[in-house]
Amino acid sequence: MRFFAPLVLLSSAALIEVSAATSLDFEFRNADGSIYCTTQLASQFPGSVPRDRFSHSLRRITQWCRCHRYLPLAEQHRQLERKLRGHYAYYGITGNHPALSRFRHETQRMWRVWLDRRSQRARMSWKRFGQLSLRYPLPLPRVIHSVYRLAVSP
Repeated sequence: MRFFAPLVLLSSAALIEVSAATSLDFEFRNADGSIYCTTQLASQFPGSVPRDRFSHSLRRITQWCRCHRYLPLAEQHRQLERKLRGHYAYYGITGNHPALSRFRHETQRMWRVWLDRRSQRARMSWKRFGQLSLRYPLPLPRVIHSVYRLAVSP
């Protein structure tokens, strides 16, 4: 009896980049077009951040927002901006832009949740949070380490 390794969801862009360099031993394409392969092969795909690191970073952001929710908004914004820029600097590689966008969105969502819990009376609605994000915008995701930039440079 043969056992298969756990399957990992990959983006089609990552598959195109690696398929020319390596041959895939086992691949499964779902009906919606998502591509799954074994975890051994997933490590060969550039631009995919493992889920445990992503969720660990989100838990750290959530914990920080919970512990520092009573700081002034300008201070919270400054700290969250620094944390996001650091995350982009570390994980900002070619092919990882969707994960960076999702991380920014989840950070905004967690910030709103913990701002909502500052008071028992006043609530932070999405409309009010939209006005707040116009005044204190979080940085947009940016690919810092591009393989295309390195290919052009001698």
